[in-house]
Amino acid sequence: MLCFLSDIIADHLRQTPFSLSTDGSSDYGNEEQLYPVVVRYFDESLKKIVRVLFEIRTTKDRSTGFNIFKLVDAALTAKKIPWKNCICFSCDNASVMVGIREGVAAYVKKQNPDVFVLGCLCHRLHLAAEKGADTLPFTPVDILVKIYYYLEKSSKRHKDMKEAQAMCGTANHKILKHVCTRWLSLEHSLHRLLEQWPLVYYFKKEGCRS
Repeated sequence: MLCFLSDIIADHLRQTPFSLSTDGSSDYGNEEQLYPVVVRYFDESLKKIVRVLFEIRTTKDRSTGFNIFKLVDAALTAKKIPWKNCICFSCDNASVMVGIREGVAAYVKKQNPDVFVLGCLCHRLHLAAEKGADTLPFTPVDILVKIYYYLEKSSKRHKDMKEAQAMCGTANHKILKHVCTRWLSLEHSLHRLLEQWPLVYYFKKEGCRS
């Protein structure tokens, strides 16, 4: 069934312009790294844009720009899909992907110089916000991490926290853990901290004890 669907998608890609994107899995416990190949094209029969997983390639080789490109190129070559139909290559902003000499995008450009390379906009916005936050007199990440671990390491503090939540009329929610390598967690963690901000009463009380 999957091969049949892949053949249908390949038939479209041989005849129509499409955009392509890929990214490596981050599970370093596995010997092989996965590289899903996602394509986006206009389906004339459906009269709409289709975004679909075309294939998943694996490799045990180092994740260099050339090795990643070989995986993507092999996926297209196996189905006789010409690079001239690829109008956009989308990826994250790591140098291995967008590097002008050894990045995947550089090798894609050699196949089709007209390909538009689109870096991850979410990642760029995050980097811009991160640089802007550097101008603040404190680091929000430091506050989030310190509060989380202060509460996490003590069941007594958890109990006192619940009592303070009830007294302040604040929802009985935990402070969320922010992990710096998972940058999308920052927004959720900050929202939760602002929700629990009335608990400044709790921390003032803790300060008086120490």
